[in-house]
Amino acid sequence: MNFGNSVNTSPYFQGEAGAAIEDPRGKAVKFSSGQFVLGTANDAVVGIVPITSDQNLQQGDPIDVVWKDMTLALAGGEIAAGDVLACDSNGAMVKASAAGGTIGVAMEAAASGQYFHMIVERGTFTAAG
Repeated sequence: MNFGNSVNTSPYFQGEAGAAIEDPRGKAVKFSSGQFVLGTANDAVVGIVPITSDQNLQQGDPIDVVWKDMTLALAGGEIAAGDVLACDSNGAMVKASAAGGTIGVAMEAAASGQYFHMIVERGTFTAAG
């Protein structure tokens, strides 16, 4: 997506898939060699694939990523409203519990496999202790 010399105030960024991603809806992605690939546990992910991306992606396919604001995401475990979120080994959201990158905050509860609202807010998490 080319915005010329303007500032991108959109919550979306478009890039290119760096690898095949099966059913990317609501999953976290990270950069790899300038392209987006599926995030894995405790990665410093950059955003969430919108749930409107309802097809499998192949390397080189265009991909939209929500990098700020509120979006729907896929729960990879039990989520409570207010949980700080990280991604699991398949890009789904889980409660952050180990030192590593975080991607946002849950706005509602969800069971594993459900979609839920979250605020995209990248950061890091350090476990107490």
